[in-house]
Amino acid sequence: MKNGDAANLSAVRRLKYVADLNPTARQDLLEASDTEVSFLPMEAIGEDGSIKLGQMRPVSDVRNGYSYFEDGDVAFAKVTPCFENGKGALMSGLERGAGLGTTELTVLRARQGTSAQFLNYVVQSSRFRQFGAAAMTGAGGLKRVPDEFTRDFKTSWPSLTDQTRIANFLDEKTARIDALIGEKERLLYSVSELFKARLGTAVVEGLRDGARLTPAAGKGFEAVREDWELIPIKHIVTAGGGMTPSKDKAEFWDGEIPWVSPKDMKRFVLHDSEDHITDEAVRSTSLRLYPIDSVLVVVRGMILAHTFPVALNAIPVTINQDMKALRTNARMSPKYLAWMLRGLAPLMLSLTEESAHGTKALRTDQWATQHVPVPPRDEQAALVSQFEEWEQEAIELKAHLEEHIARLREYRASLISAAVTGQLDIDNFGRSGA
Repeated sequence: MKNGDAANLSAVRRLKYVADLNPTARQDLLEASDTEVSFLPMEAIGEDGSIKLGQMRPVSDVRNGYSYFEDGDVAFAKVTPCFENGKGALMSGLERGAGLGTTELTVLRARQGTSAQFLNYVVQSSRFRQFGAAAMTGAGGLKRVPDEFTRDFKTSWPSLTDQTRIANFLDEKTARIDALIGEKERLLYSVSELFKARLGTAVVEGLRDGARLTPAAGKGFEAVREDWELIPIKHIVTAGGGMTPSKDKAEFWDGEIPWVSPKDMKRFVLHDSEDHITDEAVRSTSLRLYPIDSVLVVVRGMILAHTFPVALNAIPVTINQDMKALRTNARMSPKYLAWMLRGLAPLMLSLTEESAHGTKALRTDQWATQHVPVPPRDEQAALVSQFEEWEQEAIELKAHLEEHIARLREYRASLISAAVTGQLDIDNFGRSGA
């Protein structure tokens, strides 16, 4: 009998009849409330069924609203966009066999006659995800899959023997797909790192093969182009700051003037910002309107623990107090300054300190006195042209890889759906002699 035929003969059941929803904590753990168990925040739960163990929490926290689960339970994220992205896992390897996690999890415990592996694949299936997304309640970014949907979700439920065989088949097939996805993701990372490395080298050594270099260890570099000047940044730019207008004054907000803060610094060229202020805010405060082609950098915030955001503004903007706007003099073009700072990001991050509030800060007296290599203006233009070409190549290659990854993930979800609903012939898989 083929898998499809088996599915046609198997009962269609609601999940509430094959699994318990959000089970309670074990009594022995509740009686030892100081005992620590595994803790899984949302970021520790993968979209490929993986979990990152390591964090711990006392069992007493289960009374404070965290999700509780044990080895063998199936958990999935119920909040958008984590649900649609497939975050969830079959729990295993938990400390003391139990764990706590983000409140945005739904937990299912397989009943007798139900394979937890099979149950996990059911909630990973594109069918479950599509119907679940349609059933979400709530507003905006806080939509969630209601428990009623999960309890009442109907699907074909084969015998335990067939559940196990289908789950084993999917374990093998998805492992291969996940390996391919992992390979593409490593290539994606390599493309980004190669671009950064090429840029970082070019803003110090240029593009000319065989160019003479001179040692510059005292200036933060091993060596720089011999025919380039090495100048403190303060001799190249003038810097301006920003502020946050009073949120209590409605007349300052929701105007037409972009007000850039670190959350806007996700693009190299900014055409707008998330927040806007009014002309009255500019007139009544110390805010300055910075002209097009100012170089915007973040100088305070935890993002400086790993990233040095740099951008050029394509429209006049104001900025908040965590930013600086740099205007170049005749020595350097704004575009080259922006590219150079991107290339020197590791050096700039090495100058950061921890502020009194525990966040990262790049003090003006640190970055302004840092020497940087300055090529002639005509060479700056040629370098910018090459940098833009490199970036476009990287963008196109990354888009190609991301498309491949998306297709592999779609295939993975479709394969799971086809297998758990009996639409896939796996008749010989896992049988003796097969």
